Amino acid sequence: MSSFGKCGLRWQYTSSDVRDRHDVFIDGAYMLLPVLKLKFELHYNFTDVTGSDENDFEKVVIKPIYFPYQSKLNEDWGIKAAVGFDAIIEFGNEDKGICVGADQIAPFGGFAFAHLPSGLVLIPLLQPCLSGCHPQPLYVWCGVKWLGRRTKRDGCSAAR
Repeated sequence: MSSFGKCGLRWQYTSSDVRDRHDVFIDGAYMLLPVLKLKFELHYNFTDVTGSDENDFEKVVIKPIYFPYQSKLNEDWGIKAAVGFDAIIEFGNEDKGICVGADQIAPFGGFAFAHLPSGLVLIPLLQPCLSGCHPQPLYVWCGVKWLGRRTKRDGCSAAR
């Protein structure tokens, strides 16, 4: 739930007794307004789930995020609320074992609790899935990010 713009290339590998999967994706974010952020992901997969090597585009994810509340809790801690949704559009490559075969809509809500002196941010998030979700309809996520050390001048900006 950071507030600044970025773009990056990521690689994620998963393996099981049945398959190996490499997910290479471009992800990025840009602040459209001080309280409105747009995130995006474009996923390309390499897998052998069908018994032969397959690769193709899997999905694109568009995620608008609205930040309705931000405040300092005390001298060391800030909080920022976020609500939004994932719009996941798949490219129809389920025959290659690359996607689940359904577009998805998944709203979410959460908070970022930022320790301002250290730059550590704790982000609990709740995300029910409304359509086309496989295998689970409710996703609960909690993560920790380090945004670097902040100065007192930054105020509650570490909760971005």
